[in-house]
Amino acid sequence: MRLSLRWTLLLAITFLFSSITFSQRLDRGGPPTGQAQSGIEVRPKVLLIGIDGLRPDSLAVAATPHLDGLICEGAFTAEARAVIPTSSGPNWSSMLTGVQPAKHGVFDNSFSGSNYDTYPHFFTRIKEVKPALFTASFVHWTPIQTQIVSDADLNLGNLSDAGVAAQAANLLASPAPVDVIFLHFDDVDGAGHSFGFSPTSPNYLAAIETTDTHVGTVLDALELRLGGSRGRQEDWLVLVSTDHGGIGTTHGGTSLQERTIFLIASGGSVPVGGEIHLPPDIHDIPVTAMDHMGIEPLAAWDLDGVSVLGTFGCPVGLASRHDASTGEVTLTWESQGRTAHLIVLNGEPLDAVDPGASSYTHNPDLGGFEGHAILRYELRTLGSGSDCPVLETTVLVSTGDVRLAEDFEDYADDVALGTAGWGALDVGAPLESSTWTIENPGSRPNPPGFDGRPSQGRFVLSDSDLGGGATPNPPGSGMSHDLWSPSFDCTGMARVWLHLDCNAQLNNNGEAVFDIDVSTDVFGLVWNNVFRRVAPARSAPPFPDNANADGYFGRLHVDLTSFAAGQPQVRFRLRHFEPNWDWWVGVDNVLVDDVDPMVGGSVELLVTEGFDVGIPASWTLVGLNTGTETWHTSDKGQRYSAGAIGQQILDFPPATRWFSSPERLGIGGIPFTTPAGEKG
Repeated sequence: MRLSLRWTLLLAITFLFSSITFSQRLDRGGPPTGQAQSGIEVRPKVLLIGIDGLRPDSLAVAATPHLDGLICEGAFTAEARAVIPTSSGPNWSSMLTGVQPAKHGVFDNSFSGSNYDTYPHFFTRIKEVKPALFTASFVHWTPIQTQIVSDADLNLGNLSDAGVAAQAANLLASPAPVDVIFLHFDDVDGAGHSFGFSPTSPNYLAAIETTDTHVGTVLDALELRLGGSRGRQEDWLVLVSTDHGGIGTTHGGTSLQERTIFLIASGGSVPVGGEIHLPPDIHDIPVTAMDHMGIEPLAAWDLDGVSVLGTFGCPVGLASRHDASTGEVTLTWESQGRTAHLIVLNGEPLDAVDPGASSYTHNPDLGGFEGHAILRYELRTLGSGSDCPVLETTVLVSTGDVRLAEDFEDYADDVALGTAGWGALDVGAPLESSTWTIENPGSRPNPPGFDGRPSQGRFVLSDSDLGGGATPNPPGSGMSHDLWSPSFDCTGMARVWLHLDCNAQLNNNGEAVFDIDVSTDVFGLVWNNVFRRVAPARSAPPFPDNANADGYFGRLHVDLTSFAAGQPQVRFRLRHFEPNWDWWVGVDNVLVDDVDPMVGGSVELLVTEGFDVGIPASWTLVGLNTGTETWHTSDKGQRYSAGAIGQQILDFPPATRWFSSPERLGIGGIPFTTPAGEKG
């Protein structure tokens, strides 16, 4: 997690100059929860604040002294995750029940199919264990009050944001006992829908800043409560989060801008200046609240969330690199100095390392491996820190004759990339700014690897979605963004294979082509195509067909043998040909060797199935939807019928809207129904 410069400065200022912090207001330095000080009972309390539609990057820009104070005096992450779909109904349900939509049953704002009887609001769970606790909910968006909330001693909805703050402040100022409070502020989401969910939208930022003043009203009341003479000690944990982000003036899709949320935790056992690692999910929030209250979830509750309170001080960020020239694997992580660690390789203990260690180098014995060996490393904590999550990283190592290996980790910028022999070349004066880069200006996700997990660290990218806009490249113009590899020697090789992680995101209604070509002459004057993918709606040659339509996602293997075998000077190029405000192409973990990945092992684990006569009886449909509109082999939409590429039309009722605009999400998007005028 990277803090913005503003937050970094705030942290430094807080540590150097703050004499009275909010952590002191919350009596963090007092005895542990449940113990007594001079006969006064210590009682754990929770204040959960939800700010609808607040993007973390916009929070970093807005002037929010009260939220910044909580961040500086507690722990924070700007990389938490909402559930999909990123609509309000599903995400407030997950934040307040501790489970994913598949369990609570809410997939849109109609709340149809809700399953709150089985997976209720966390107030209900708290009262199952401690029925005497006082719970209160004050919300702006009424469906939270009418649909989700249960077992609240005080439950008010349809309030203005100012009204939410006033009701909470009045409750905190009253002599009445109160244990758990949930607040919902909605004006930030309204500003996003009207003016755009963006850190560059002045109206959106203004709404965030106004909401921060409401948060300040509540925190001031809490400070007065703690400073009063009530004959008791209260240990408050303050949690602040949101239900989703946004893109443009909408949300509901799967983009990082919509799904990335934040979480602030301050008070209780949370350390000052901490970071919340292993990016939490939105359904971790109520379980964290229960953890502070001393309530361990029962197995019968079947919750998906886990508390973030136990992860402070644990190691984080395990990463791995393989050096093909030396054979060494280097593991790195961020150590919190809490405990010693155990390195485990493919399930077997490998070595123990000291608490302060943050790296480990291993030269694996590849005897007995063939082809591409998969090495799974784990970092486990020992002793008192054994409750820390097990960290895992996987390394793919070639046992063959390696001639080129590149993970792009050694290049800080595009200049360094070019110096190493990777040449970015824009052909035909393309109109859009989508040249290949290692700097990832649009924060695109890493390409998936052999196991479907995203690669780590840096990768190369041609981002048409960011660089296109009003000046797309015309189909048939020949405009292209190319990346040439360094030259490599294939002398003595009978087989030559290119392997790489790839996410060729070709928009369904776009025009782009993703090519991989190979050349064996000194100047790269002659190129031979060895791999091609075409956007399904492309209107100029090369046209899409059933063999090449749409993108590619995962570990890609390309046979270069017919052109490169035995050649002393070989290079390949990645071509993002005529992108037309399409999406992007990303590549990582390039490897050239003589290993044919298509050669299988000696044991057949599952008989090859072509589904020529339908789904076999031995295969089982599992999930909530098991009717005729799930997995089938009839190709009802003619997605892959001859002549139908790029011509499919999906017909939905007029009230149906997309999670994101069709030009962003494409035909493969998921529809949801929301009456006009209601929040998304």
